[in-house]
Amino acid sequence: MGSQYPKVVLLGPTASGKTSVAIEIARSLPKVELVSVDAFAVYKGMDIGTAKPERSQLQDLAIHMIDLVEPSTDYSAGLFKREAENAISEIESRKNIPLLVGGSTMYLSSIIEGMVFPGTWPDIRKELEDELDKNGQLGLYKKLEDKDPEAAAKFEPTNGRRSVRALEVILGSGKKFSSYGPGFGEYLPNSFRQIGIFLEMEILDKRIEERVNAQIERGLVEEVSCLLGRSGALARAPKNAIGYFEIANYLRGELTLEAAIEEIIVRTKRFARRQLRWWRRDPRILWIDGSDLKEVCLTVRETILECSRLIQL
Repeated sequence: MGSQYPKVVLLGPTASGKTSVAIEIARSLPKVELVSVDAFAVYKGMDIGTAKPERSQLQDLAIHMIDLVEPSTDYSAGLFKREAENAISEIESRKNIPLLVGGSTMYLSSIIEGMVFPGTWPDIRKELEDELDKNGQLGLYKKLEDKDPEAAAKFEPTNGRRSVRALEVILGSGKKFSSYGPGFGEYLPNSFRQIGIFLEMEILDKRIEERVNAQIERGLVEEVSCLLGRSGALARAPKNAIGYFEIANYLRGELTLEAAIEEIIVRTKRFARRQLRWWRRDPRILWIDGSDLKEVCLTVRETILECSRLIQL
């Protein structure tokens, strides 16, 4: 990031309430513009399953980095980083304040840490994706451990997408994935003020269950059916996104609806725990009890106002 103006980040596990807080803040502070940091909210038509705010909620609000590409398109973390940084720079050029909101850990960290993304090697990636399908996540993770133990130590063994990307870079560039940029786990001082929403797991699990059931009621099955009916196959990431993968299996007759819903809930709970494990290592995050969203709003608002005063100095 070129600008050293202070920036505010609101992060938290899925279903923690961060989107509601962000919308409330943007409504009360007209100079705030929202920057979504969600790996799947960039895809058009993936609305219910990604818990995008309804259009009526976003009326008259400035929000960036949603609905950018069709789900048949591959959209990399490196491209996301470049476009998000451009959006942040444009917001600051208007003398407004960007509020980054999201739960995609690697995407968020890439912006905060200023990570340099290496190139892409599609043929190598395709071979690794085939290997992932054949041998599973743990087999690919073991391969990453052998080639770059430092990178492997920072990834979840069950996150096949990250193992694929790291190995793609290693095999394509001839360099270790961990050698690019400051990487993750350095926690160096920067211009970002990070506020995290924390909930007891029992409460978070209940919220996840309620949200998944609400998504089904809002029409998640119909949304997935519509996406599958479009011309052009879904790209690998959207196809495997939580909720979309399970409902697609239901529509193909491979699962009952009840089993698909249960699988979505289980996967979402696991994802929330991975998010928290990633963030708990970062001492720069100020954690706020999410059981009282008014308190979270107050903390975020005060932090933004403080940053605004610093910008004007």
